[in-house]
Amino acid sequence: MEKPFHTVASDYMRAAMLQFAMRKAADLAAESFYNGLGLDSLGSDDLLIFSEDAWAKYSLSMDFDYPHYAHKLFLRAFHAAYLAYMQGLPNGAHPSLPDLVAAFELEAGLQTTHRP
Repeated sequence: MEKPFHTVASDYMRAAMLQFAMRKAADLAAESFYNGLGLDSLGSDDLLIFSEDAWAKYSLSMDFDYPHYAHKLFLRAFHAAYLAYMQGLPNGAHPSLPDLVAAFELEAGLQTTHRP
């Protein structure tokens, strides 16, 4: 059975991948915060394990045009979202996932303007 092809150049497909990564990171941040009462966030080694696990699950069902780049982008998005959520949760803030994706793409140079 052939896997669907996923192109990182497609704004739609890339945004879907980034949203998946960031949603997994947001879930992990919420779990870490509520179970640990927000005292400590995960270290970079722990984050790498969780982000690699999320990548493995996501990439299992599709092929990518640039798999190494997609992998790197996924991990960066996961880490960025985790940090954003861990900074916001103690203050009761819940960052908007579409806004985080748009800001990440803008920062990474993948978009030249902020998408609505």
